[in-house]
Amino acid sequence: MPVSPRHLVPLAMICAATACMSTSPTSPTTLCVDPRPSAPCRTATDVEGWLRRPGIEILAASAPEKGRQGTRILTLAVPGGDDRIVFRAKWRSLSTISGLNNPRAELAAYAVQRLVLEPHEYVVPPARGHCFELEHYRAHVDVDAGEPPSFGKTRCVYGILSYWLEGAVSLKRAEISGWIRSGGPYDAALFARNAIYRQSVADMNLFAHVISHGDAHPNQFVVTGGAERPFVHMVDNSTSFTSFRNKSIEPGADWSEIIVPALRRTVVDRLGALDPAHWDRLAVIDQYEVRDGILVPTRRTPATSQRSSGFRWIGGELQVGLTEKEIAMLRSRIEALVARVARGETRVF
Repeated sequence: MPVSPRHLVPLAMICAATACMSTSPTSPTTLCVDPRPSAPCRTATDVEGWLRRPGIEILAASAPEKGRQGTRILTLAVPGGDDRIVFRAKWRSLSTISGLNNPRAELAAYAVQRLVLEPHEYVVPPARGHCFELEHYRAHVDVDAGEPPSFGKTRCVYGILSYWLEGAVSLKRAEISGWIRSGGPYDAALFARNAIYRQSVADMNLFAHVISHGDAHPNQFVVTGGAERPFVHMVDNSTSFTSFRNKSIEPGADWSEIIVPALRRTVVDRLGALDPAHWDRLAVIDQYEVRDGILVPTRRTPATSQRSSGFRWIGGELQVGLTEKEIAMLRSRIEALVARVARGETRVF
C-alpha cells in the first residue's frame, strides 16, 4: 500500500542531539493470519495494544494515493527505549465525519468481528480510538489548518487508528501478480482449493454483509500473503451500519450481499450464539477518562440509557460505541443470515 512521497510532512527522521531514529516500520510488519505461523509476524492483539497506548508519538504523516474524506497515513512510535516500535496506521479524525464517512464505523467493524473470530482470523485490521495531544497533532499532521480539540473538555484530537497492512496489494495488483485469477475478490478455483483464501474471503463477505457496508466495492479490499497463502482484508468500513448503498456499484459487485458460494459454519454458529451481553459490549466499545485534558482509555462501565449517540459523556468519562439503532440493524441482519443458513438457503462449509 504505497504512499506518494510528495504528500509527506517534512519530518522523515526524528533527530536528537546524538542520533537520528529511522521512521521505517519495525520488523516484522505482517499480521499473523495463522494460529501457528511459520514466519515472524505481529499478532492483532499486540497491535491493538500499541494503538491504545496513550504515549504513542506521530513521526510523520502522509495522504494515501487513493481515497478521500481526510484520511491520513501516520507513522507512529510506541515509546519504550530500546524496545521502541515504529509502525504505520490509517487515521480518520473525528472532524472528517460526514454523511458518507463515519470514523466510528471503522472502530465498530473491528469490534463486531472480535466477538466471533480468533485474532489470526481477523479480516478487518486492528482499529482503536485515540486522542493525540493538540500541539503534537498540529505540528505533525495538521500543520496549516490548526484543528481544534475534538471535545470541549479536552486538549486533544480524537479519531480512529487502523493498522496499515505493509505489503498488501490491491485486487488488481493481486490479479496481475497471479495471486487471484479474477477481477474481484472471488476466484472460484482458488476458493475450491486454497483454505486460507476460502476462509478469508468468506469471512470478509459475511462481515461486509452483517455490518451493512454501504460502499463494498472491490477497491475496499486488499490482499496479503502472496500466491500461496492469499488472505483478503476489508480496509475501509467508514460507510457501514446504515441503510446507505453506493448506487454506482455494478450488480454482482456489491459485497454487502452474499457473493461467495458458502460461508464458514463455525462463524455463522458463533453469530447465532451472541447474547445481550455481547450487544452491550458493542454499545460501549471504548471508554475514556480525561487526564490533564487528554482522553485516556479506562475500564468500561454499562452503557447509559441514552444510546441515540455513538459518543456519550458520563460525568467526566466518554463512552464510544454503536447506537441503539445501529445495534438493532446489526442484530436484524445477523438473525436473518442465521435463519437463511438454517433453512438451507445460504450454504456453509
